[in-house]
Amino acid sequence: MRKVASITGLFDPFTKENLFECLELVKSQNLDRLFILVEGEAEVSIIHRIKIAKLMSQAYRKLKVVTKVKDKYIPSFKSKVADNMEEAWQNLNTATKRYVVANYLYLEQLAHINLREKRYKHVLSVAELSRELAKCHGVNENKAYMAGLLHDCAKELDVNLLESYMDNVYPEFKGVNQNLWHQYVGSTYLSRFFKISDREVLRAVKYHATGEDHSKLGMILFCADKLDPSRGYDSAKTISLCKSNLVLGFEKTKQEQKEFLRKEGLL
Repeated sequence: MRKVASITGLFDPFTKENLFECLELVKSQNLDRLFILVEGEAEVSIIHRIKIAKLMSQAYRKLKVVTKVKDKYIPSFKSKVADNMEEAWQNLNTATKRYVVANYLYLEQLAHINLREKRYKHVLSVAELSRELAKCHGVNENKAYMAGLLHDCAKELDVNLLESYMDNVYPEFKGVNQNLWHQYVGSTYLSRFFKISDREVLRAVKYHATGEDHSKLGMILFCADKLDPSRGYDSAKTISLCKSNLVLGFEKTKQEQKEFLRKEGLL
């Protein structure tokens, strides 16, 4: 007679730790099949959480993700693994990471991974403004929100790591001001660490500090970053201009940025 059991949990998301927990349960209970039941309310829908669980467990024939356990009398276990995306990211396989970012899941938690609280508040504000501007100009709002949240992902990386990226990936930009390194490194970091493949997002992040990307998304991200209301100065008029005419707003923002840098002696 086949020996089966189930394990339930929020699985927000299902990670390698959950996988190891399931495999250990199969071994310790000598199971022929373990049903993985994703349940409970979470910010990420149960449909996405089920898909992630399937991506993580599909290589193991004794594990099966289900939406309901038909036999209520089989042994049932509760997952003991804590759900925390900031800690869990390293415990997701590549296919799952790509699914997560392609569906714009857990973006706030991902943005928090490398940032201190002050910088995190900045990117949240930039993301909201990016989404507002995207809505005004027919740009994918989710894509703009993602770019806004993750544009500073390399801002607080160790300077030695930044320099290593610049030496190996962007030697042609090594001579620019070090305050700009994070835009170049950030683009590569999004691709390698966060598994983002969207070229529009990667290019917008690559030039978000210098405004060299003149695509709609690039202009939106540049303006949202520079005009972020949380920076503490009144940018309302320029934001209003960006909403009504993105190109003029972008040009005005670039001019204001040049004037600021000149005033600070950085130009």
